[in-house]
Amino acid sequence: QRLPKWLLAESETDVMIGYHGVAIITNAFLKGLVSSKHAAIHTILATTSSNNEPVVYYHKRGERYPSRDHVEAVSTGLEIAVDDTCAARVMEANGLRGHAIRLARRGSLYQAYFDNASSYFRGDDTEHFDPYEFHYSNRKNAHDFTEGSAAQYFFTPALVDPIGLIRLLGSVEEMKKRLDALFDPTFLRIQHGARDVTGCIGQCCLGNEVVHHVPYLYNAIRRFDLTQRRINDILLNSNLFGSGPDGLPGNDDCGQISAFLLLSALGIYPADPCSTVWQLGRPIVRAVNLTLGSIDQNNKKILRIIAHNQAPNHPYVQSVYLDGMKLSRSYLYHSELIAGPLIEFFMSPSFKPNYLSVAPSPKNQLEKKILISSRRRQTPRQRTAARFSTKNSRSSLFRS
Repeated sequence: QRLPKWLLAESETDVMIGYHGVAIITNAFLKGLVSSKHAAIHTILATTSSNNEPVVYYHKRGERYPSRDHVEAVSTGLEIAVDDTCAARVMEANGLRGHAIRLARRGSLYQAYFDNASSYFRGDDTEHFDPYEFHYSNRKNAHDFTEGSAAQYFFTPALVDPIGLIRLLGSVEEMKKRLDALFDPTFLRIQHGARDVTGCIGQCCLGNEVVHHVPYLYNAIRRFDLTQRRINDILLNSNLFGSGPDGLPGNDDCGQISAFLLLSALGIYPADPCSTVWQLGRPIVRAVNLTLGSIDQNNKKILRIIAHNQAPNHPYVQSVYLDGMKLSRSYLYHSELIAGPLIEFFMSPSFKPNYLSVAPSPKNQLEKKILISSRRRQTPRQRTAARFSTKNSRSSLFRS
C-alpha cells in the first residue's frame, strides 16, 4: 500500500500534491530513526512505483507532466521530483543501485519544466506568463501552480538540489538576484481568491510551506549574511509572528509554520527534507536547553544553545563554536546535534566576511552518473524538450 497524502476523518482525500510521506520516511531513515530498514524500503517503493497518479505515469516515461491537460501540473511535477530524489537516497544507502538509478533519474526531471526564455519553471501552453501572478480560476488550465506562483515554486528543486538550480540559471550572481527578487515588495501581486497566500514579504509568503527553506538558500551561495539578515527581518521586524492567538501568519498545516518559527529561533534549520544536514541561521534566543529524547531514561542528553551579545540590532553571526571548537562551516550534521553539544553563537551588529564552507551538494556521485547516462539514452526530441531552448520555447516544445 502507498503512503497516505492527506487524511481526513481516517480517510484518504488525495487533495495534496506529491507523496511527501516518502520524504518523511527518508529523513527518519537517514537519521537512524527507522527500526525496520526492510519496511521503510518496501513502503517507499510501493509509493513511488505503484502510484497511479498521472504525473508518475509521465515521469516514469521520462516526460514532463503536460499542463495543457492537467491543472497544477508544474508544481506537482516539481514536488514529485523532490520526493523521488529522497527515495533514491534511501535506495543508494541500502545498495539498491537499480532502484536508486531509476528514482534519481526521475528526480532530475524537474529540469524538463524549465523554460530558458523566461528562466522559470512554467506550463507548456501558457499564453500569458507572469512569474509573480497567482493563478486561481475555475477555468480549466488557468493555473499551473498550487497555492503559489512560478516565482515561489522556482525554489522547490533547491530543497534537494540547490547546485543544480544555480546551474540552470547560469551563475551564483543570477541566483542571488532571483532570491532578492522574491523578497522585493514591488513584486507582490495577490489576485482575488488566492488561497493560503498570507504572511508575505514580497513574494516570500510565510503563511504557506512553499518558501520556508528559501532564506537559507543564501548559504548555498556563500551569502551567509543575507540568510541571517532575512531571518532577522522575518522573525523580529515583520510583525508576522507573535505570542497571541494571531501569532502565526497563516495555516499551520500539521505544524509546519510553528516548526519554521521554533527551529529558526534556535538558529538551525533542516532546509533539505531528506538529508542529515542542518543549516545555521540567526538565533533569536539568548540561551536554551533542549532535552533530547531517548529510550534510556538514564541516558538523556542536553542540547545547549547560547547566543552571546544577543540583541535585535545584532542580526549577524560573527562566529559559531561547537563544544568550544570554532566551526569553519555553515552547517551542522544531525549526529552532532543529537550528541548533546554546546552550540555558541557570537552575535554582532555588522557582518564580518568569512570563508565558511557550504554543505556538500546533495547530488552525489551516483546521481551525477545517472544524469550523464540519462542524457545519452534520450532521443534527440527528448534532449531538445529538456533544454527548452529560447528559439523553440513557444513552438513545437509546447505541442509535444
